Amino acid sequence: MISLYNKSNMNRIFITFALILITCIGANAQKKLGDYIEINGVPAFVFSIDQTGEHGLAMTIPRNNHAFGLSKYSKRMIKVIDKMSEEGKLSSEKVTQLKEYFNSQGTAIVFKKDKELRPLYTELVGRLSDNGKVNAEQVDAFCKEKGISLKDFFPTFYAAKEQGEGWFLPGEKELKDFAVFYVGGLGKDNGLGAFKWAKQPKIKSDNELVQEALTWITRGQLYSSSMNVPKAGFRKLAWTFVKLTTKNYLDIYDRVSGNVDICFVYEF
Repeated sequence: MISLYNKSNMNRIFITFALILITCIGANAQKKLGDYIEINGVPAFVFSIDQTGEHGLAMTIPRNNHAFGLSKYSKRMIKVIDKMSEEGKLSSEKVTQLKEYFNSQGTAIVFKKDKELRPLYTELVGRLSDNGKVNAEQVDAFCKEKGISLKDFFPTFYAAKEQGEGWFLPGEKELKDFAVFYVGGLGKDNGLGAFKWAKQPKIKSDNELVQEALTWITRGQLYSSSMNVPKAGFRKLAWTFVKLTTKNYLDIYDRVSGNVDICFVYEF
């Protein structure tokens, strides 16, 4: 026969075990593609995930958008935040935090002239790969070897560090992963008609902030940390529209015209 004392102890053990289990489940909660998450206080979304739902890649929701106008983008994001607040999806504290994020311009990125950068690119290109995390380490080491400032000569890499520990500029690998998430892959074979393209943000995420960010990100160009041709600089992921086929698709190019936006990636 079990005494009342022993029963009490067993109950305590059971409750403690249950609390530990709940804590562990919460800490390793599964994520899915398109989920909104915050890392180091930075708004982001999941664009690559493993089978466990615990490990993958997240991309920042940019705080501004150069390709389509800073104020226009910020106003759109603030409008989404207000709507989510009215629907009870955001606390007043979260509304304040997000509005501060999207109203700020972030780290100012000023590029040096090509004639200053090309000799450095010629030396650096052989050390770069398609992996953004590895490229961040290589560029950091390169600057230390040359005795030059990461902020002055490679401002996009510096801006990634400013997001907090673990953030890096995506390489070709990460941008390909993003293209797979969004339309199934790179190139014309993964092109979508205008109507389907416009619906993609809502298909890919049930979070309004992520939906709005995806709409803007995929209408411009994204900067990478990979390089093939020193004269062209770092490669870019760009939205392309083919008039004859009315197809929209994503691809990576050595050189593109127009403003380029910057998102950062985190491996969790």
